[in-house]
Amino acid sequence: MKKYFLKFCAPSLLLFGFSATTLAHHSFVAHYLEGTEVAIKGIAQEFWFENPHARILVDVENEVGETERWIAETGAKNVFIRRGWDGTEIQPGDYVEIVGNASRDGSNTMYVVSLQLPNGQKYRTAGGGLQLDAPTAE
Repeated sequence: MKKYFLKFCAPSLLLFGFSATTLAHHSFVAHYLEGTEVAIKGIAQEFWFENPHARILVDVENEVGETERWIAETGAKNVFIRRGWDGTEIQPGDYVEIVGNASRDGSNTMYVVSLQLPNGQKYRTAGGGLQLDAPTAE
């Protein structure tokens, strides 16, 4: 019985575990519309600075005056760390402006294309994380 397990069951279990991990990562186009952008302005409730993707939870006032919760997904935490972020850049109560790719399912979810913080710094998506925009003459 032990030989049977080692020969057939153990490799199957390893293969199943590997395939579950592989399938857990999703495609951008499966969740977001690349050519469709939405813009939101609101109050950050949380900056979820974790893997696999950092997220900003934002309360936004809609056109009838009701508050809607939006989730703005970004790149991985480790990409942000390599760009000097430490997770304190966005605090609850901060006013943020975000442009992002709309969710495919119509929910209040987006993938961040650009972000403006209360201090006026503007970031754009580049290589899986947010990168400070070059200053522009206005």
